[in-house]
This record gives sequence, C-alpha cells and structure tokens, in this order.
Amino acid sequence: MNHLTELFYSTIESLIITGFIYNFFESKNRYSKKITAIISFSFIFIFSSLMTVVNLSWIETIFLFLFLLIGILEYFYEGKLWEHILTAITVSILLALIDVCILTLMSEIIGIEYSELVIKNSLSRFLAVIITKIIYLFLLSIIIFFKKRYSLMLHHIELLMISFTLIVSIILISLVRNVIYEINGHYNEFLVILLCVLLLNIVQYYIVIYISKKNIAEKNIYLMHKQIEMQEDNIHNLEKQYDEITKIRHDMKNYLYCALNLAKQGDNNAELIKYLENLSKNKIDKIIDYVQVNRKILSIIINSKIGTAKNKNINIQCMVMSELDNISDIDVGILIANLLDNAIEACEKNKKESEIILKLWSNAGYYCINIMNTVETDVLINNPHLVTSKKNKMMHGIGLNSVKDIVQKYNGMINFEQKSNRFYVYVSLSKCIL
Repeated sequence: MNHLTELFYSTIESLIITGFIYNFFESKNRYSKKITAIISFSFIFIFSSLMTVVNLSWIETIFLFLFLLIGILEYFYEGKLWEHILTAITVSILLALIDVCILTLMSEIIGIEYSELVIKNSLSRFLAVIITKIIYLFLLSIIIFFKKRYSLMLHHIELLMISFTLIVSIILISLVRNVIYEINGHYNEFLVILLCVLLLNIVQYYIVIYISKKNIAEKNIYLMHKQIEMQEDNIHNLEKQYDEITKIRHDMKNYLYCALNLAKQGDNNAELIKYLENLSKNKIDKIIDYVQVNRKILSIIINSKIGTAKNKNINIQCMVMSELDNISDIDVGILIANLLDNAIEACEKNKKESEIILKLWSNAGYYCINIMNTVETDVLINNPHLVTSKKNKMMHGIGLNSVKDIVQKYNGMINFEQKSNRFYVYVSLSKCIL
C-alpha cells in the first residue's frame, strides 16, 4: 500500500471526527477550544496512521478506536460519561457501517473483489474512500443538527439497552466484513444484511430521541410542580410578612404618637420633636404599599415585585382597574409573580434605563393583563421560544409554562409582541370557567 495515500485517508477521517466532536461538545477549561481540537486531531490521526502499519484484526481496531475516543472525550470535553460512551460508539459504528456498505456495493457494481478494494491502491479504492467519507460527514452533520435541536436524557436501563444494541451491531458488522473479505461473491446477500443493520440503527436513533423527549417532558412536569409548590410557599410567606409589617406599622405609629405627646408636654424639647416628626414621616411612612389594592394577595405580589424592580433601578408603573376577583389567590400569585419576574429579568439585560408597565382591567367577560418591558434586542427573533438565559434552565425555565397552564385553566389566551424597544405580554382570562 502507498503510505502517503493512507496518510491522506487518515487525515480526512481525523478531520471529520475532530470536527464532529468539536461541534458536538464544549471543551473543558484545560485548554482553549482550538487547542483541544488540535490535540484531539493529533491523537486520532496518529492512531489511524498506526493502524495502517500494525497488523490487527478489523474488530480489534474498531474497539481500540472506541476506547481512544472515550478517553479523548472524557479528558478534554464536557459531558457525562454515558454521553461520551454513546457518542464514541455511534461515531465508530457509523464509520464501520458506511465503510463496509460502500465497499460491498462497489464490489458488486464494478466487479472487483472486496479484498482488492481494501488492500490495493487504485482509482476504485480512492473513489470508494472519498464516497465513504462524504457520506460519513453528511450523517455526522445530521447528528449535530439533531443534537442542537433536541436534548438527550436517558435512564440507566435505557442506556444499557441502547449501548448493547450498538455494540452488537459493531460485532455483527465486523463478522460480516470478515466473511466478505474471505469469500468472493454473494455481495447482494451481505449488502442486504448491512442495510438491515443500518436501518436498525437509524430506527434506534429516532427511538433515542423519542425516549429523551418523553423523559424531558416528565422531568419538566415534575420540576413545574415543585416550582409551583415553592411559589405557593413564597406567597404564604409574603402574606405572613405583610401581616407582620402591618402590625409593626400600626404599633410604631402608636408609639410615636405617645412619644410626640410626651415631648410636647416638656420644655426645650424642640429637637426631640423635630427628630420624632422626621422619623415618623421619613421612616415609618415609608413602610407603605407602593400600590393600594384591596385584594390582599394581589397587593402583596405587586408591591413585592415593585420593591425588587426599584432595588434594581428599574422604573415600574402599575394600573390596577380590576383585582381578578374570580381567579384563585394561588393562581393570581403565580401568574402575576412570574410575569413580573420575566419582565424584571429582561430589564436586567438592558444597559440603558429600563421601564416596566403593568395594567390589569376587565372587558367583555375577560380579565386582561398587559405587561410591557423595555428591551434592547429583538427578543422574538433571537429567542422565539422565550427560553430562560439563566444557567440552570431546568429549574428556571418553568415559569412561563406555569403561566400558560393557568391561562389554559381559565380558557384564556396569551400573546407576545414587540414594538421597537418595547416587549409586550398580553394575557386574557375568562371570568367564568365552564
């Protein structure tokens, strides 16, 4: 064999695999992503080059390559061990399957023995290798596309079953390849077997996606229930704090009233009187509601979020013309709290002055909620699904789902719109639930 030609084949293969893992995983902080890619390429290229001169069986080569990939992924790239194992097996089985299928197909079409296509350098082998690498690159690109579109979440038993099937596929491909290598002819039968293995793995890949979506949906439902429970607890705690503040405010005013009267009865107490009057005006009177709302739960939530927004230097206005009387306290608390939290989170990203406007009113049998917050980017283009930007997306991406569930519960609608630098959320809830 021409070693230069084999080095060329190894270079192409190593570039494809390195490009795949470079786009599939985030690199660890040991090195920069580019340095990590160069090191990964070097290991894969050296291994591929050595295998052209070392006399090992095909299946031994595949399993050594599998362990090499797992080691590279574990040391250099982020991700769980099962993700690295599953990825390494997928990369290995695809390479082996495409290689054997293309060589078998070409042997049948052009009438050249399989062993000659594997060993001898010729135009036919060159074409076979190039076609193999192009198909390999195409399929790996599809996997990257699905990776970016779908998240994977598998349980241990599911992982074992999938990994077992993939390993059996590798062994089966290796056995078929060895038989083809030794026997001349019968390429049609072997090609059917290989295509069946390919179909099996394609079906399994879609099964993995289906199982992952199901597991993620169940996890989201669980997290949403846990977050709703936490929000209910927070609302109850806010109610207690509100009651305590009301008592303190009432008692403090009584204490100050007595102190002022006592001070006025004495002599030369001008400074004391002035101090107590300022204390009454500037301190105690500040323990007041930003918005006066008769409905206790609504008052607690709105005033709490106004305080949070003001602490973050966000201008906020509220116009309450309806107190959402037919909506349960818990639903009102979760709905308004999540909508205002999202608006505050969006305003925190702004570099310029931010503003939030909340409006509540009723119209034609519906309660209407309108929240506007300023933005500095095109939200619906950059983030059409309104995915949270917080790191722990599992725990922080549930709020909008809770809002949507409440909207659905009250036969309502929710819409999002952006006009210039203003982002609007429109919610309508039916006053009557059938």
